Amino acid sequence: MARLSEDEKADFLADGLSASRREDFRKLKAGTQKALSVDEFLAFLNWSQQFMTEDVSKRGPIKGTKWLL
Repeated sequence: MARLSEDEKADFLADGLSASRREDFRKLKAGTQKALSVDEFLAFLNWSQQFMTEDVSKRGPIKGTKWLL
């Protein structure tokens, strides 16, 4: 697992204090009873990619026979 730099920690704290971000999570929590469409799910994955900073080339392939989403 990667460690966060001080700048990344500050970004997360500032993001956590954001009223609009809290509202987004409130909407997300309220909408957990309905399924996301494929397009909405792909849009979320594209948006969340900015937070995935780990270099995956140093990790081996993921192996398994049972996958849960």
